[in-house]
Amino acid sequence: MGELLVTFTVLTHDGGDSIRRQAIALVQNAAHANEEASSSPPGAGTDRPDAIQITQTNTNYVLTAPVSRLVMQIPKGTLLPSDRETGGATNSPRYFSFRDRDLPLIVSGWFEPAQGFAGIQKFWANEVAGWNKQLPPPQNVAFAKNGSWEVVAYDLPVPNLTNAHLRAHWVQAGTWIDLHLSLTNRQPAGDARALLVALLGIVSVSEKK
Repeated sequence: MGELLVTFTVLTHDGGDSIRRQAIALVQNAAHANEEASSSPPGAGTDRPDAIQITQTNTNYVLTAPVSRLVMQIPKGTLLPSDRETGGATNSPRYFSFRDRDLPLIVSGWFEPAQGFAGIQKFWANEVAGWNKQLPPPQNVAFAKNGSWEVVAYDLPVPNLTNAHLRAHWVQAGTWIDLHLSLTNRQPAGDARALLVALLGIVSVSEKK
């Protein structure tokens, strides 16, 4: 996880597979952050034309890439840039990630070429097929449109908690924005999902002038 090797132990009374899968789901969103990494947003200072660039206004994080014609603005609130993980898709120069200072909320995603998005149904089928088979299957899966966003919402089973997710996709002007919102707390699943939908509603995307 980033520069750390993390080991965890699961202790159960009966050794059941369901508890093991739930424990893995509980730690799957762990990330390593430090003050030095958080002081400089991911992608800042790079000359790569395909790398994400993040600037700030008083109220928003502004994300784009030099090769993209799109600009996405995410309300800052108490979100802070998080340390870039290494390995897999998160090692992409087009990846970004924020964590909320006060809530167990993660906002992350990618700027990618539009031709990489073959539709929400195919995306979701490939996503689930690529998950580690030891992880529990997603629950309460629902597809929806939210403005120009194509969205799949789902929950992951975690003992005594709600682990709600939105994967939202915006395709325009040759760019595909893949936005992942996740929240882990003790709210009812419907309330946690409603909070993520409300957050998505105030994320704005526009074309560069």
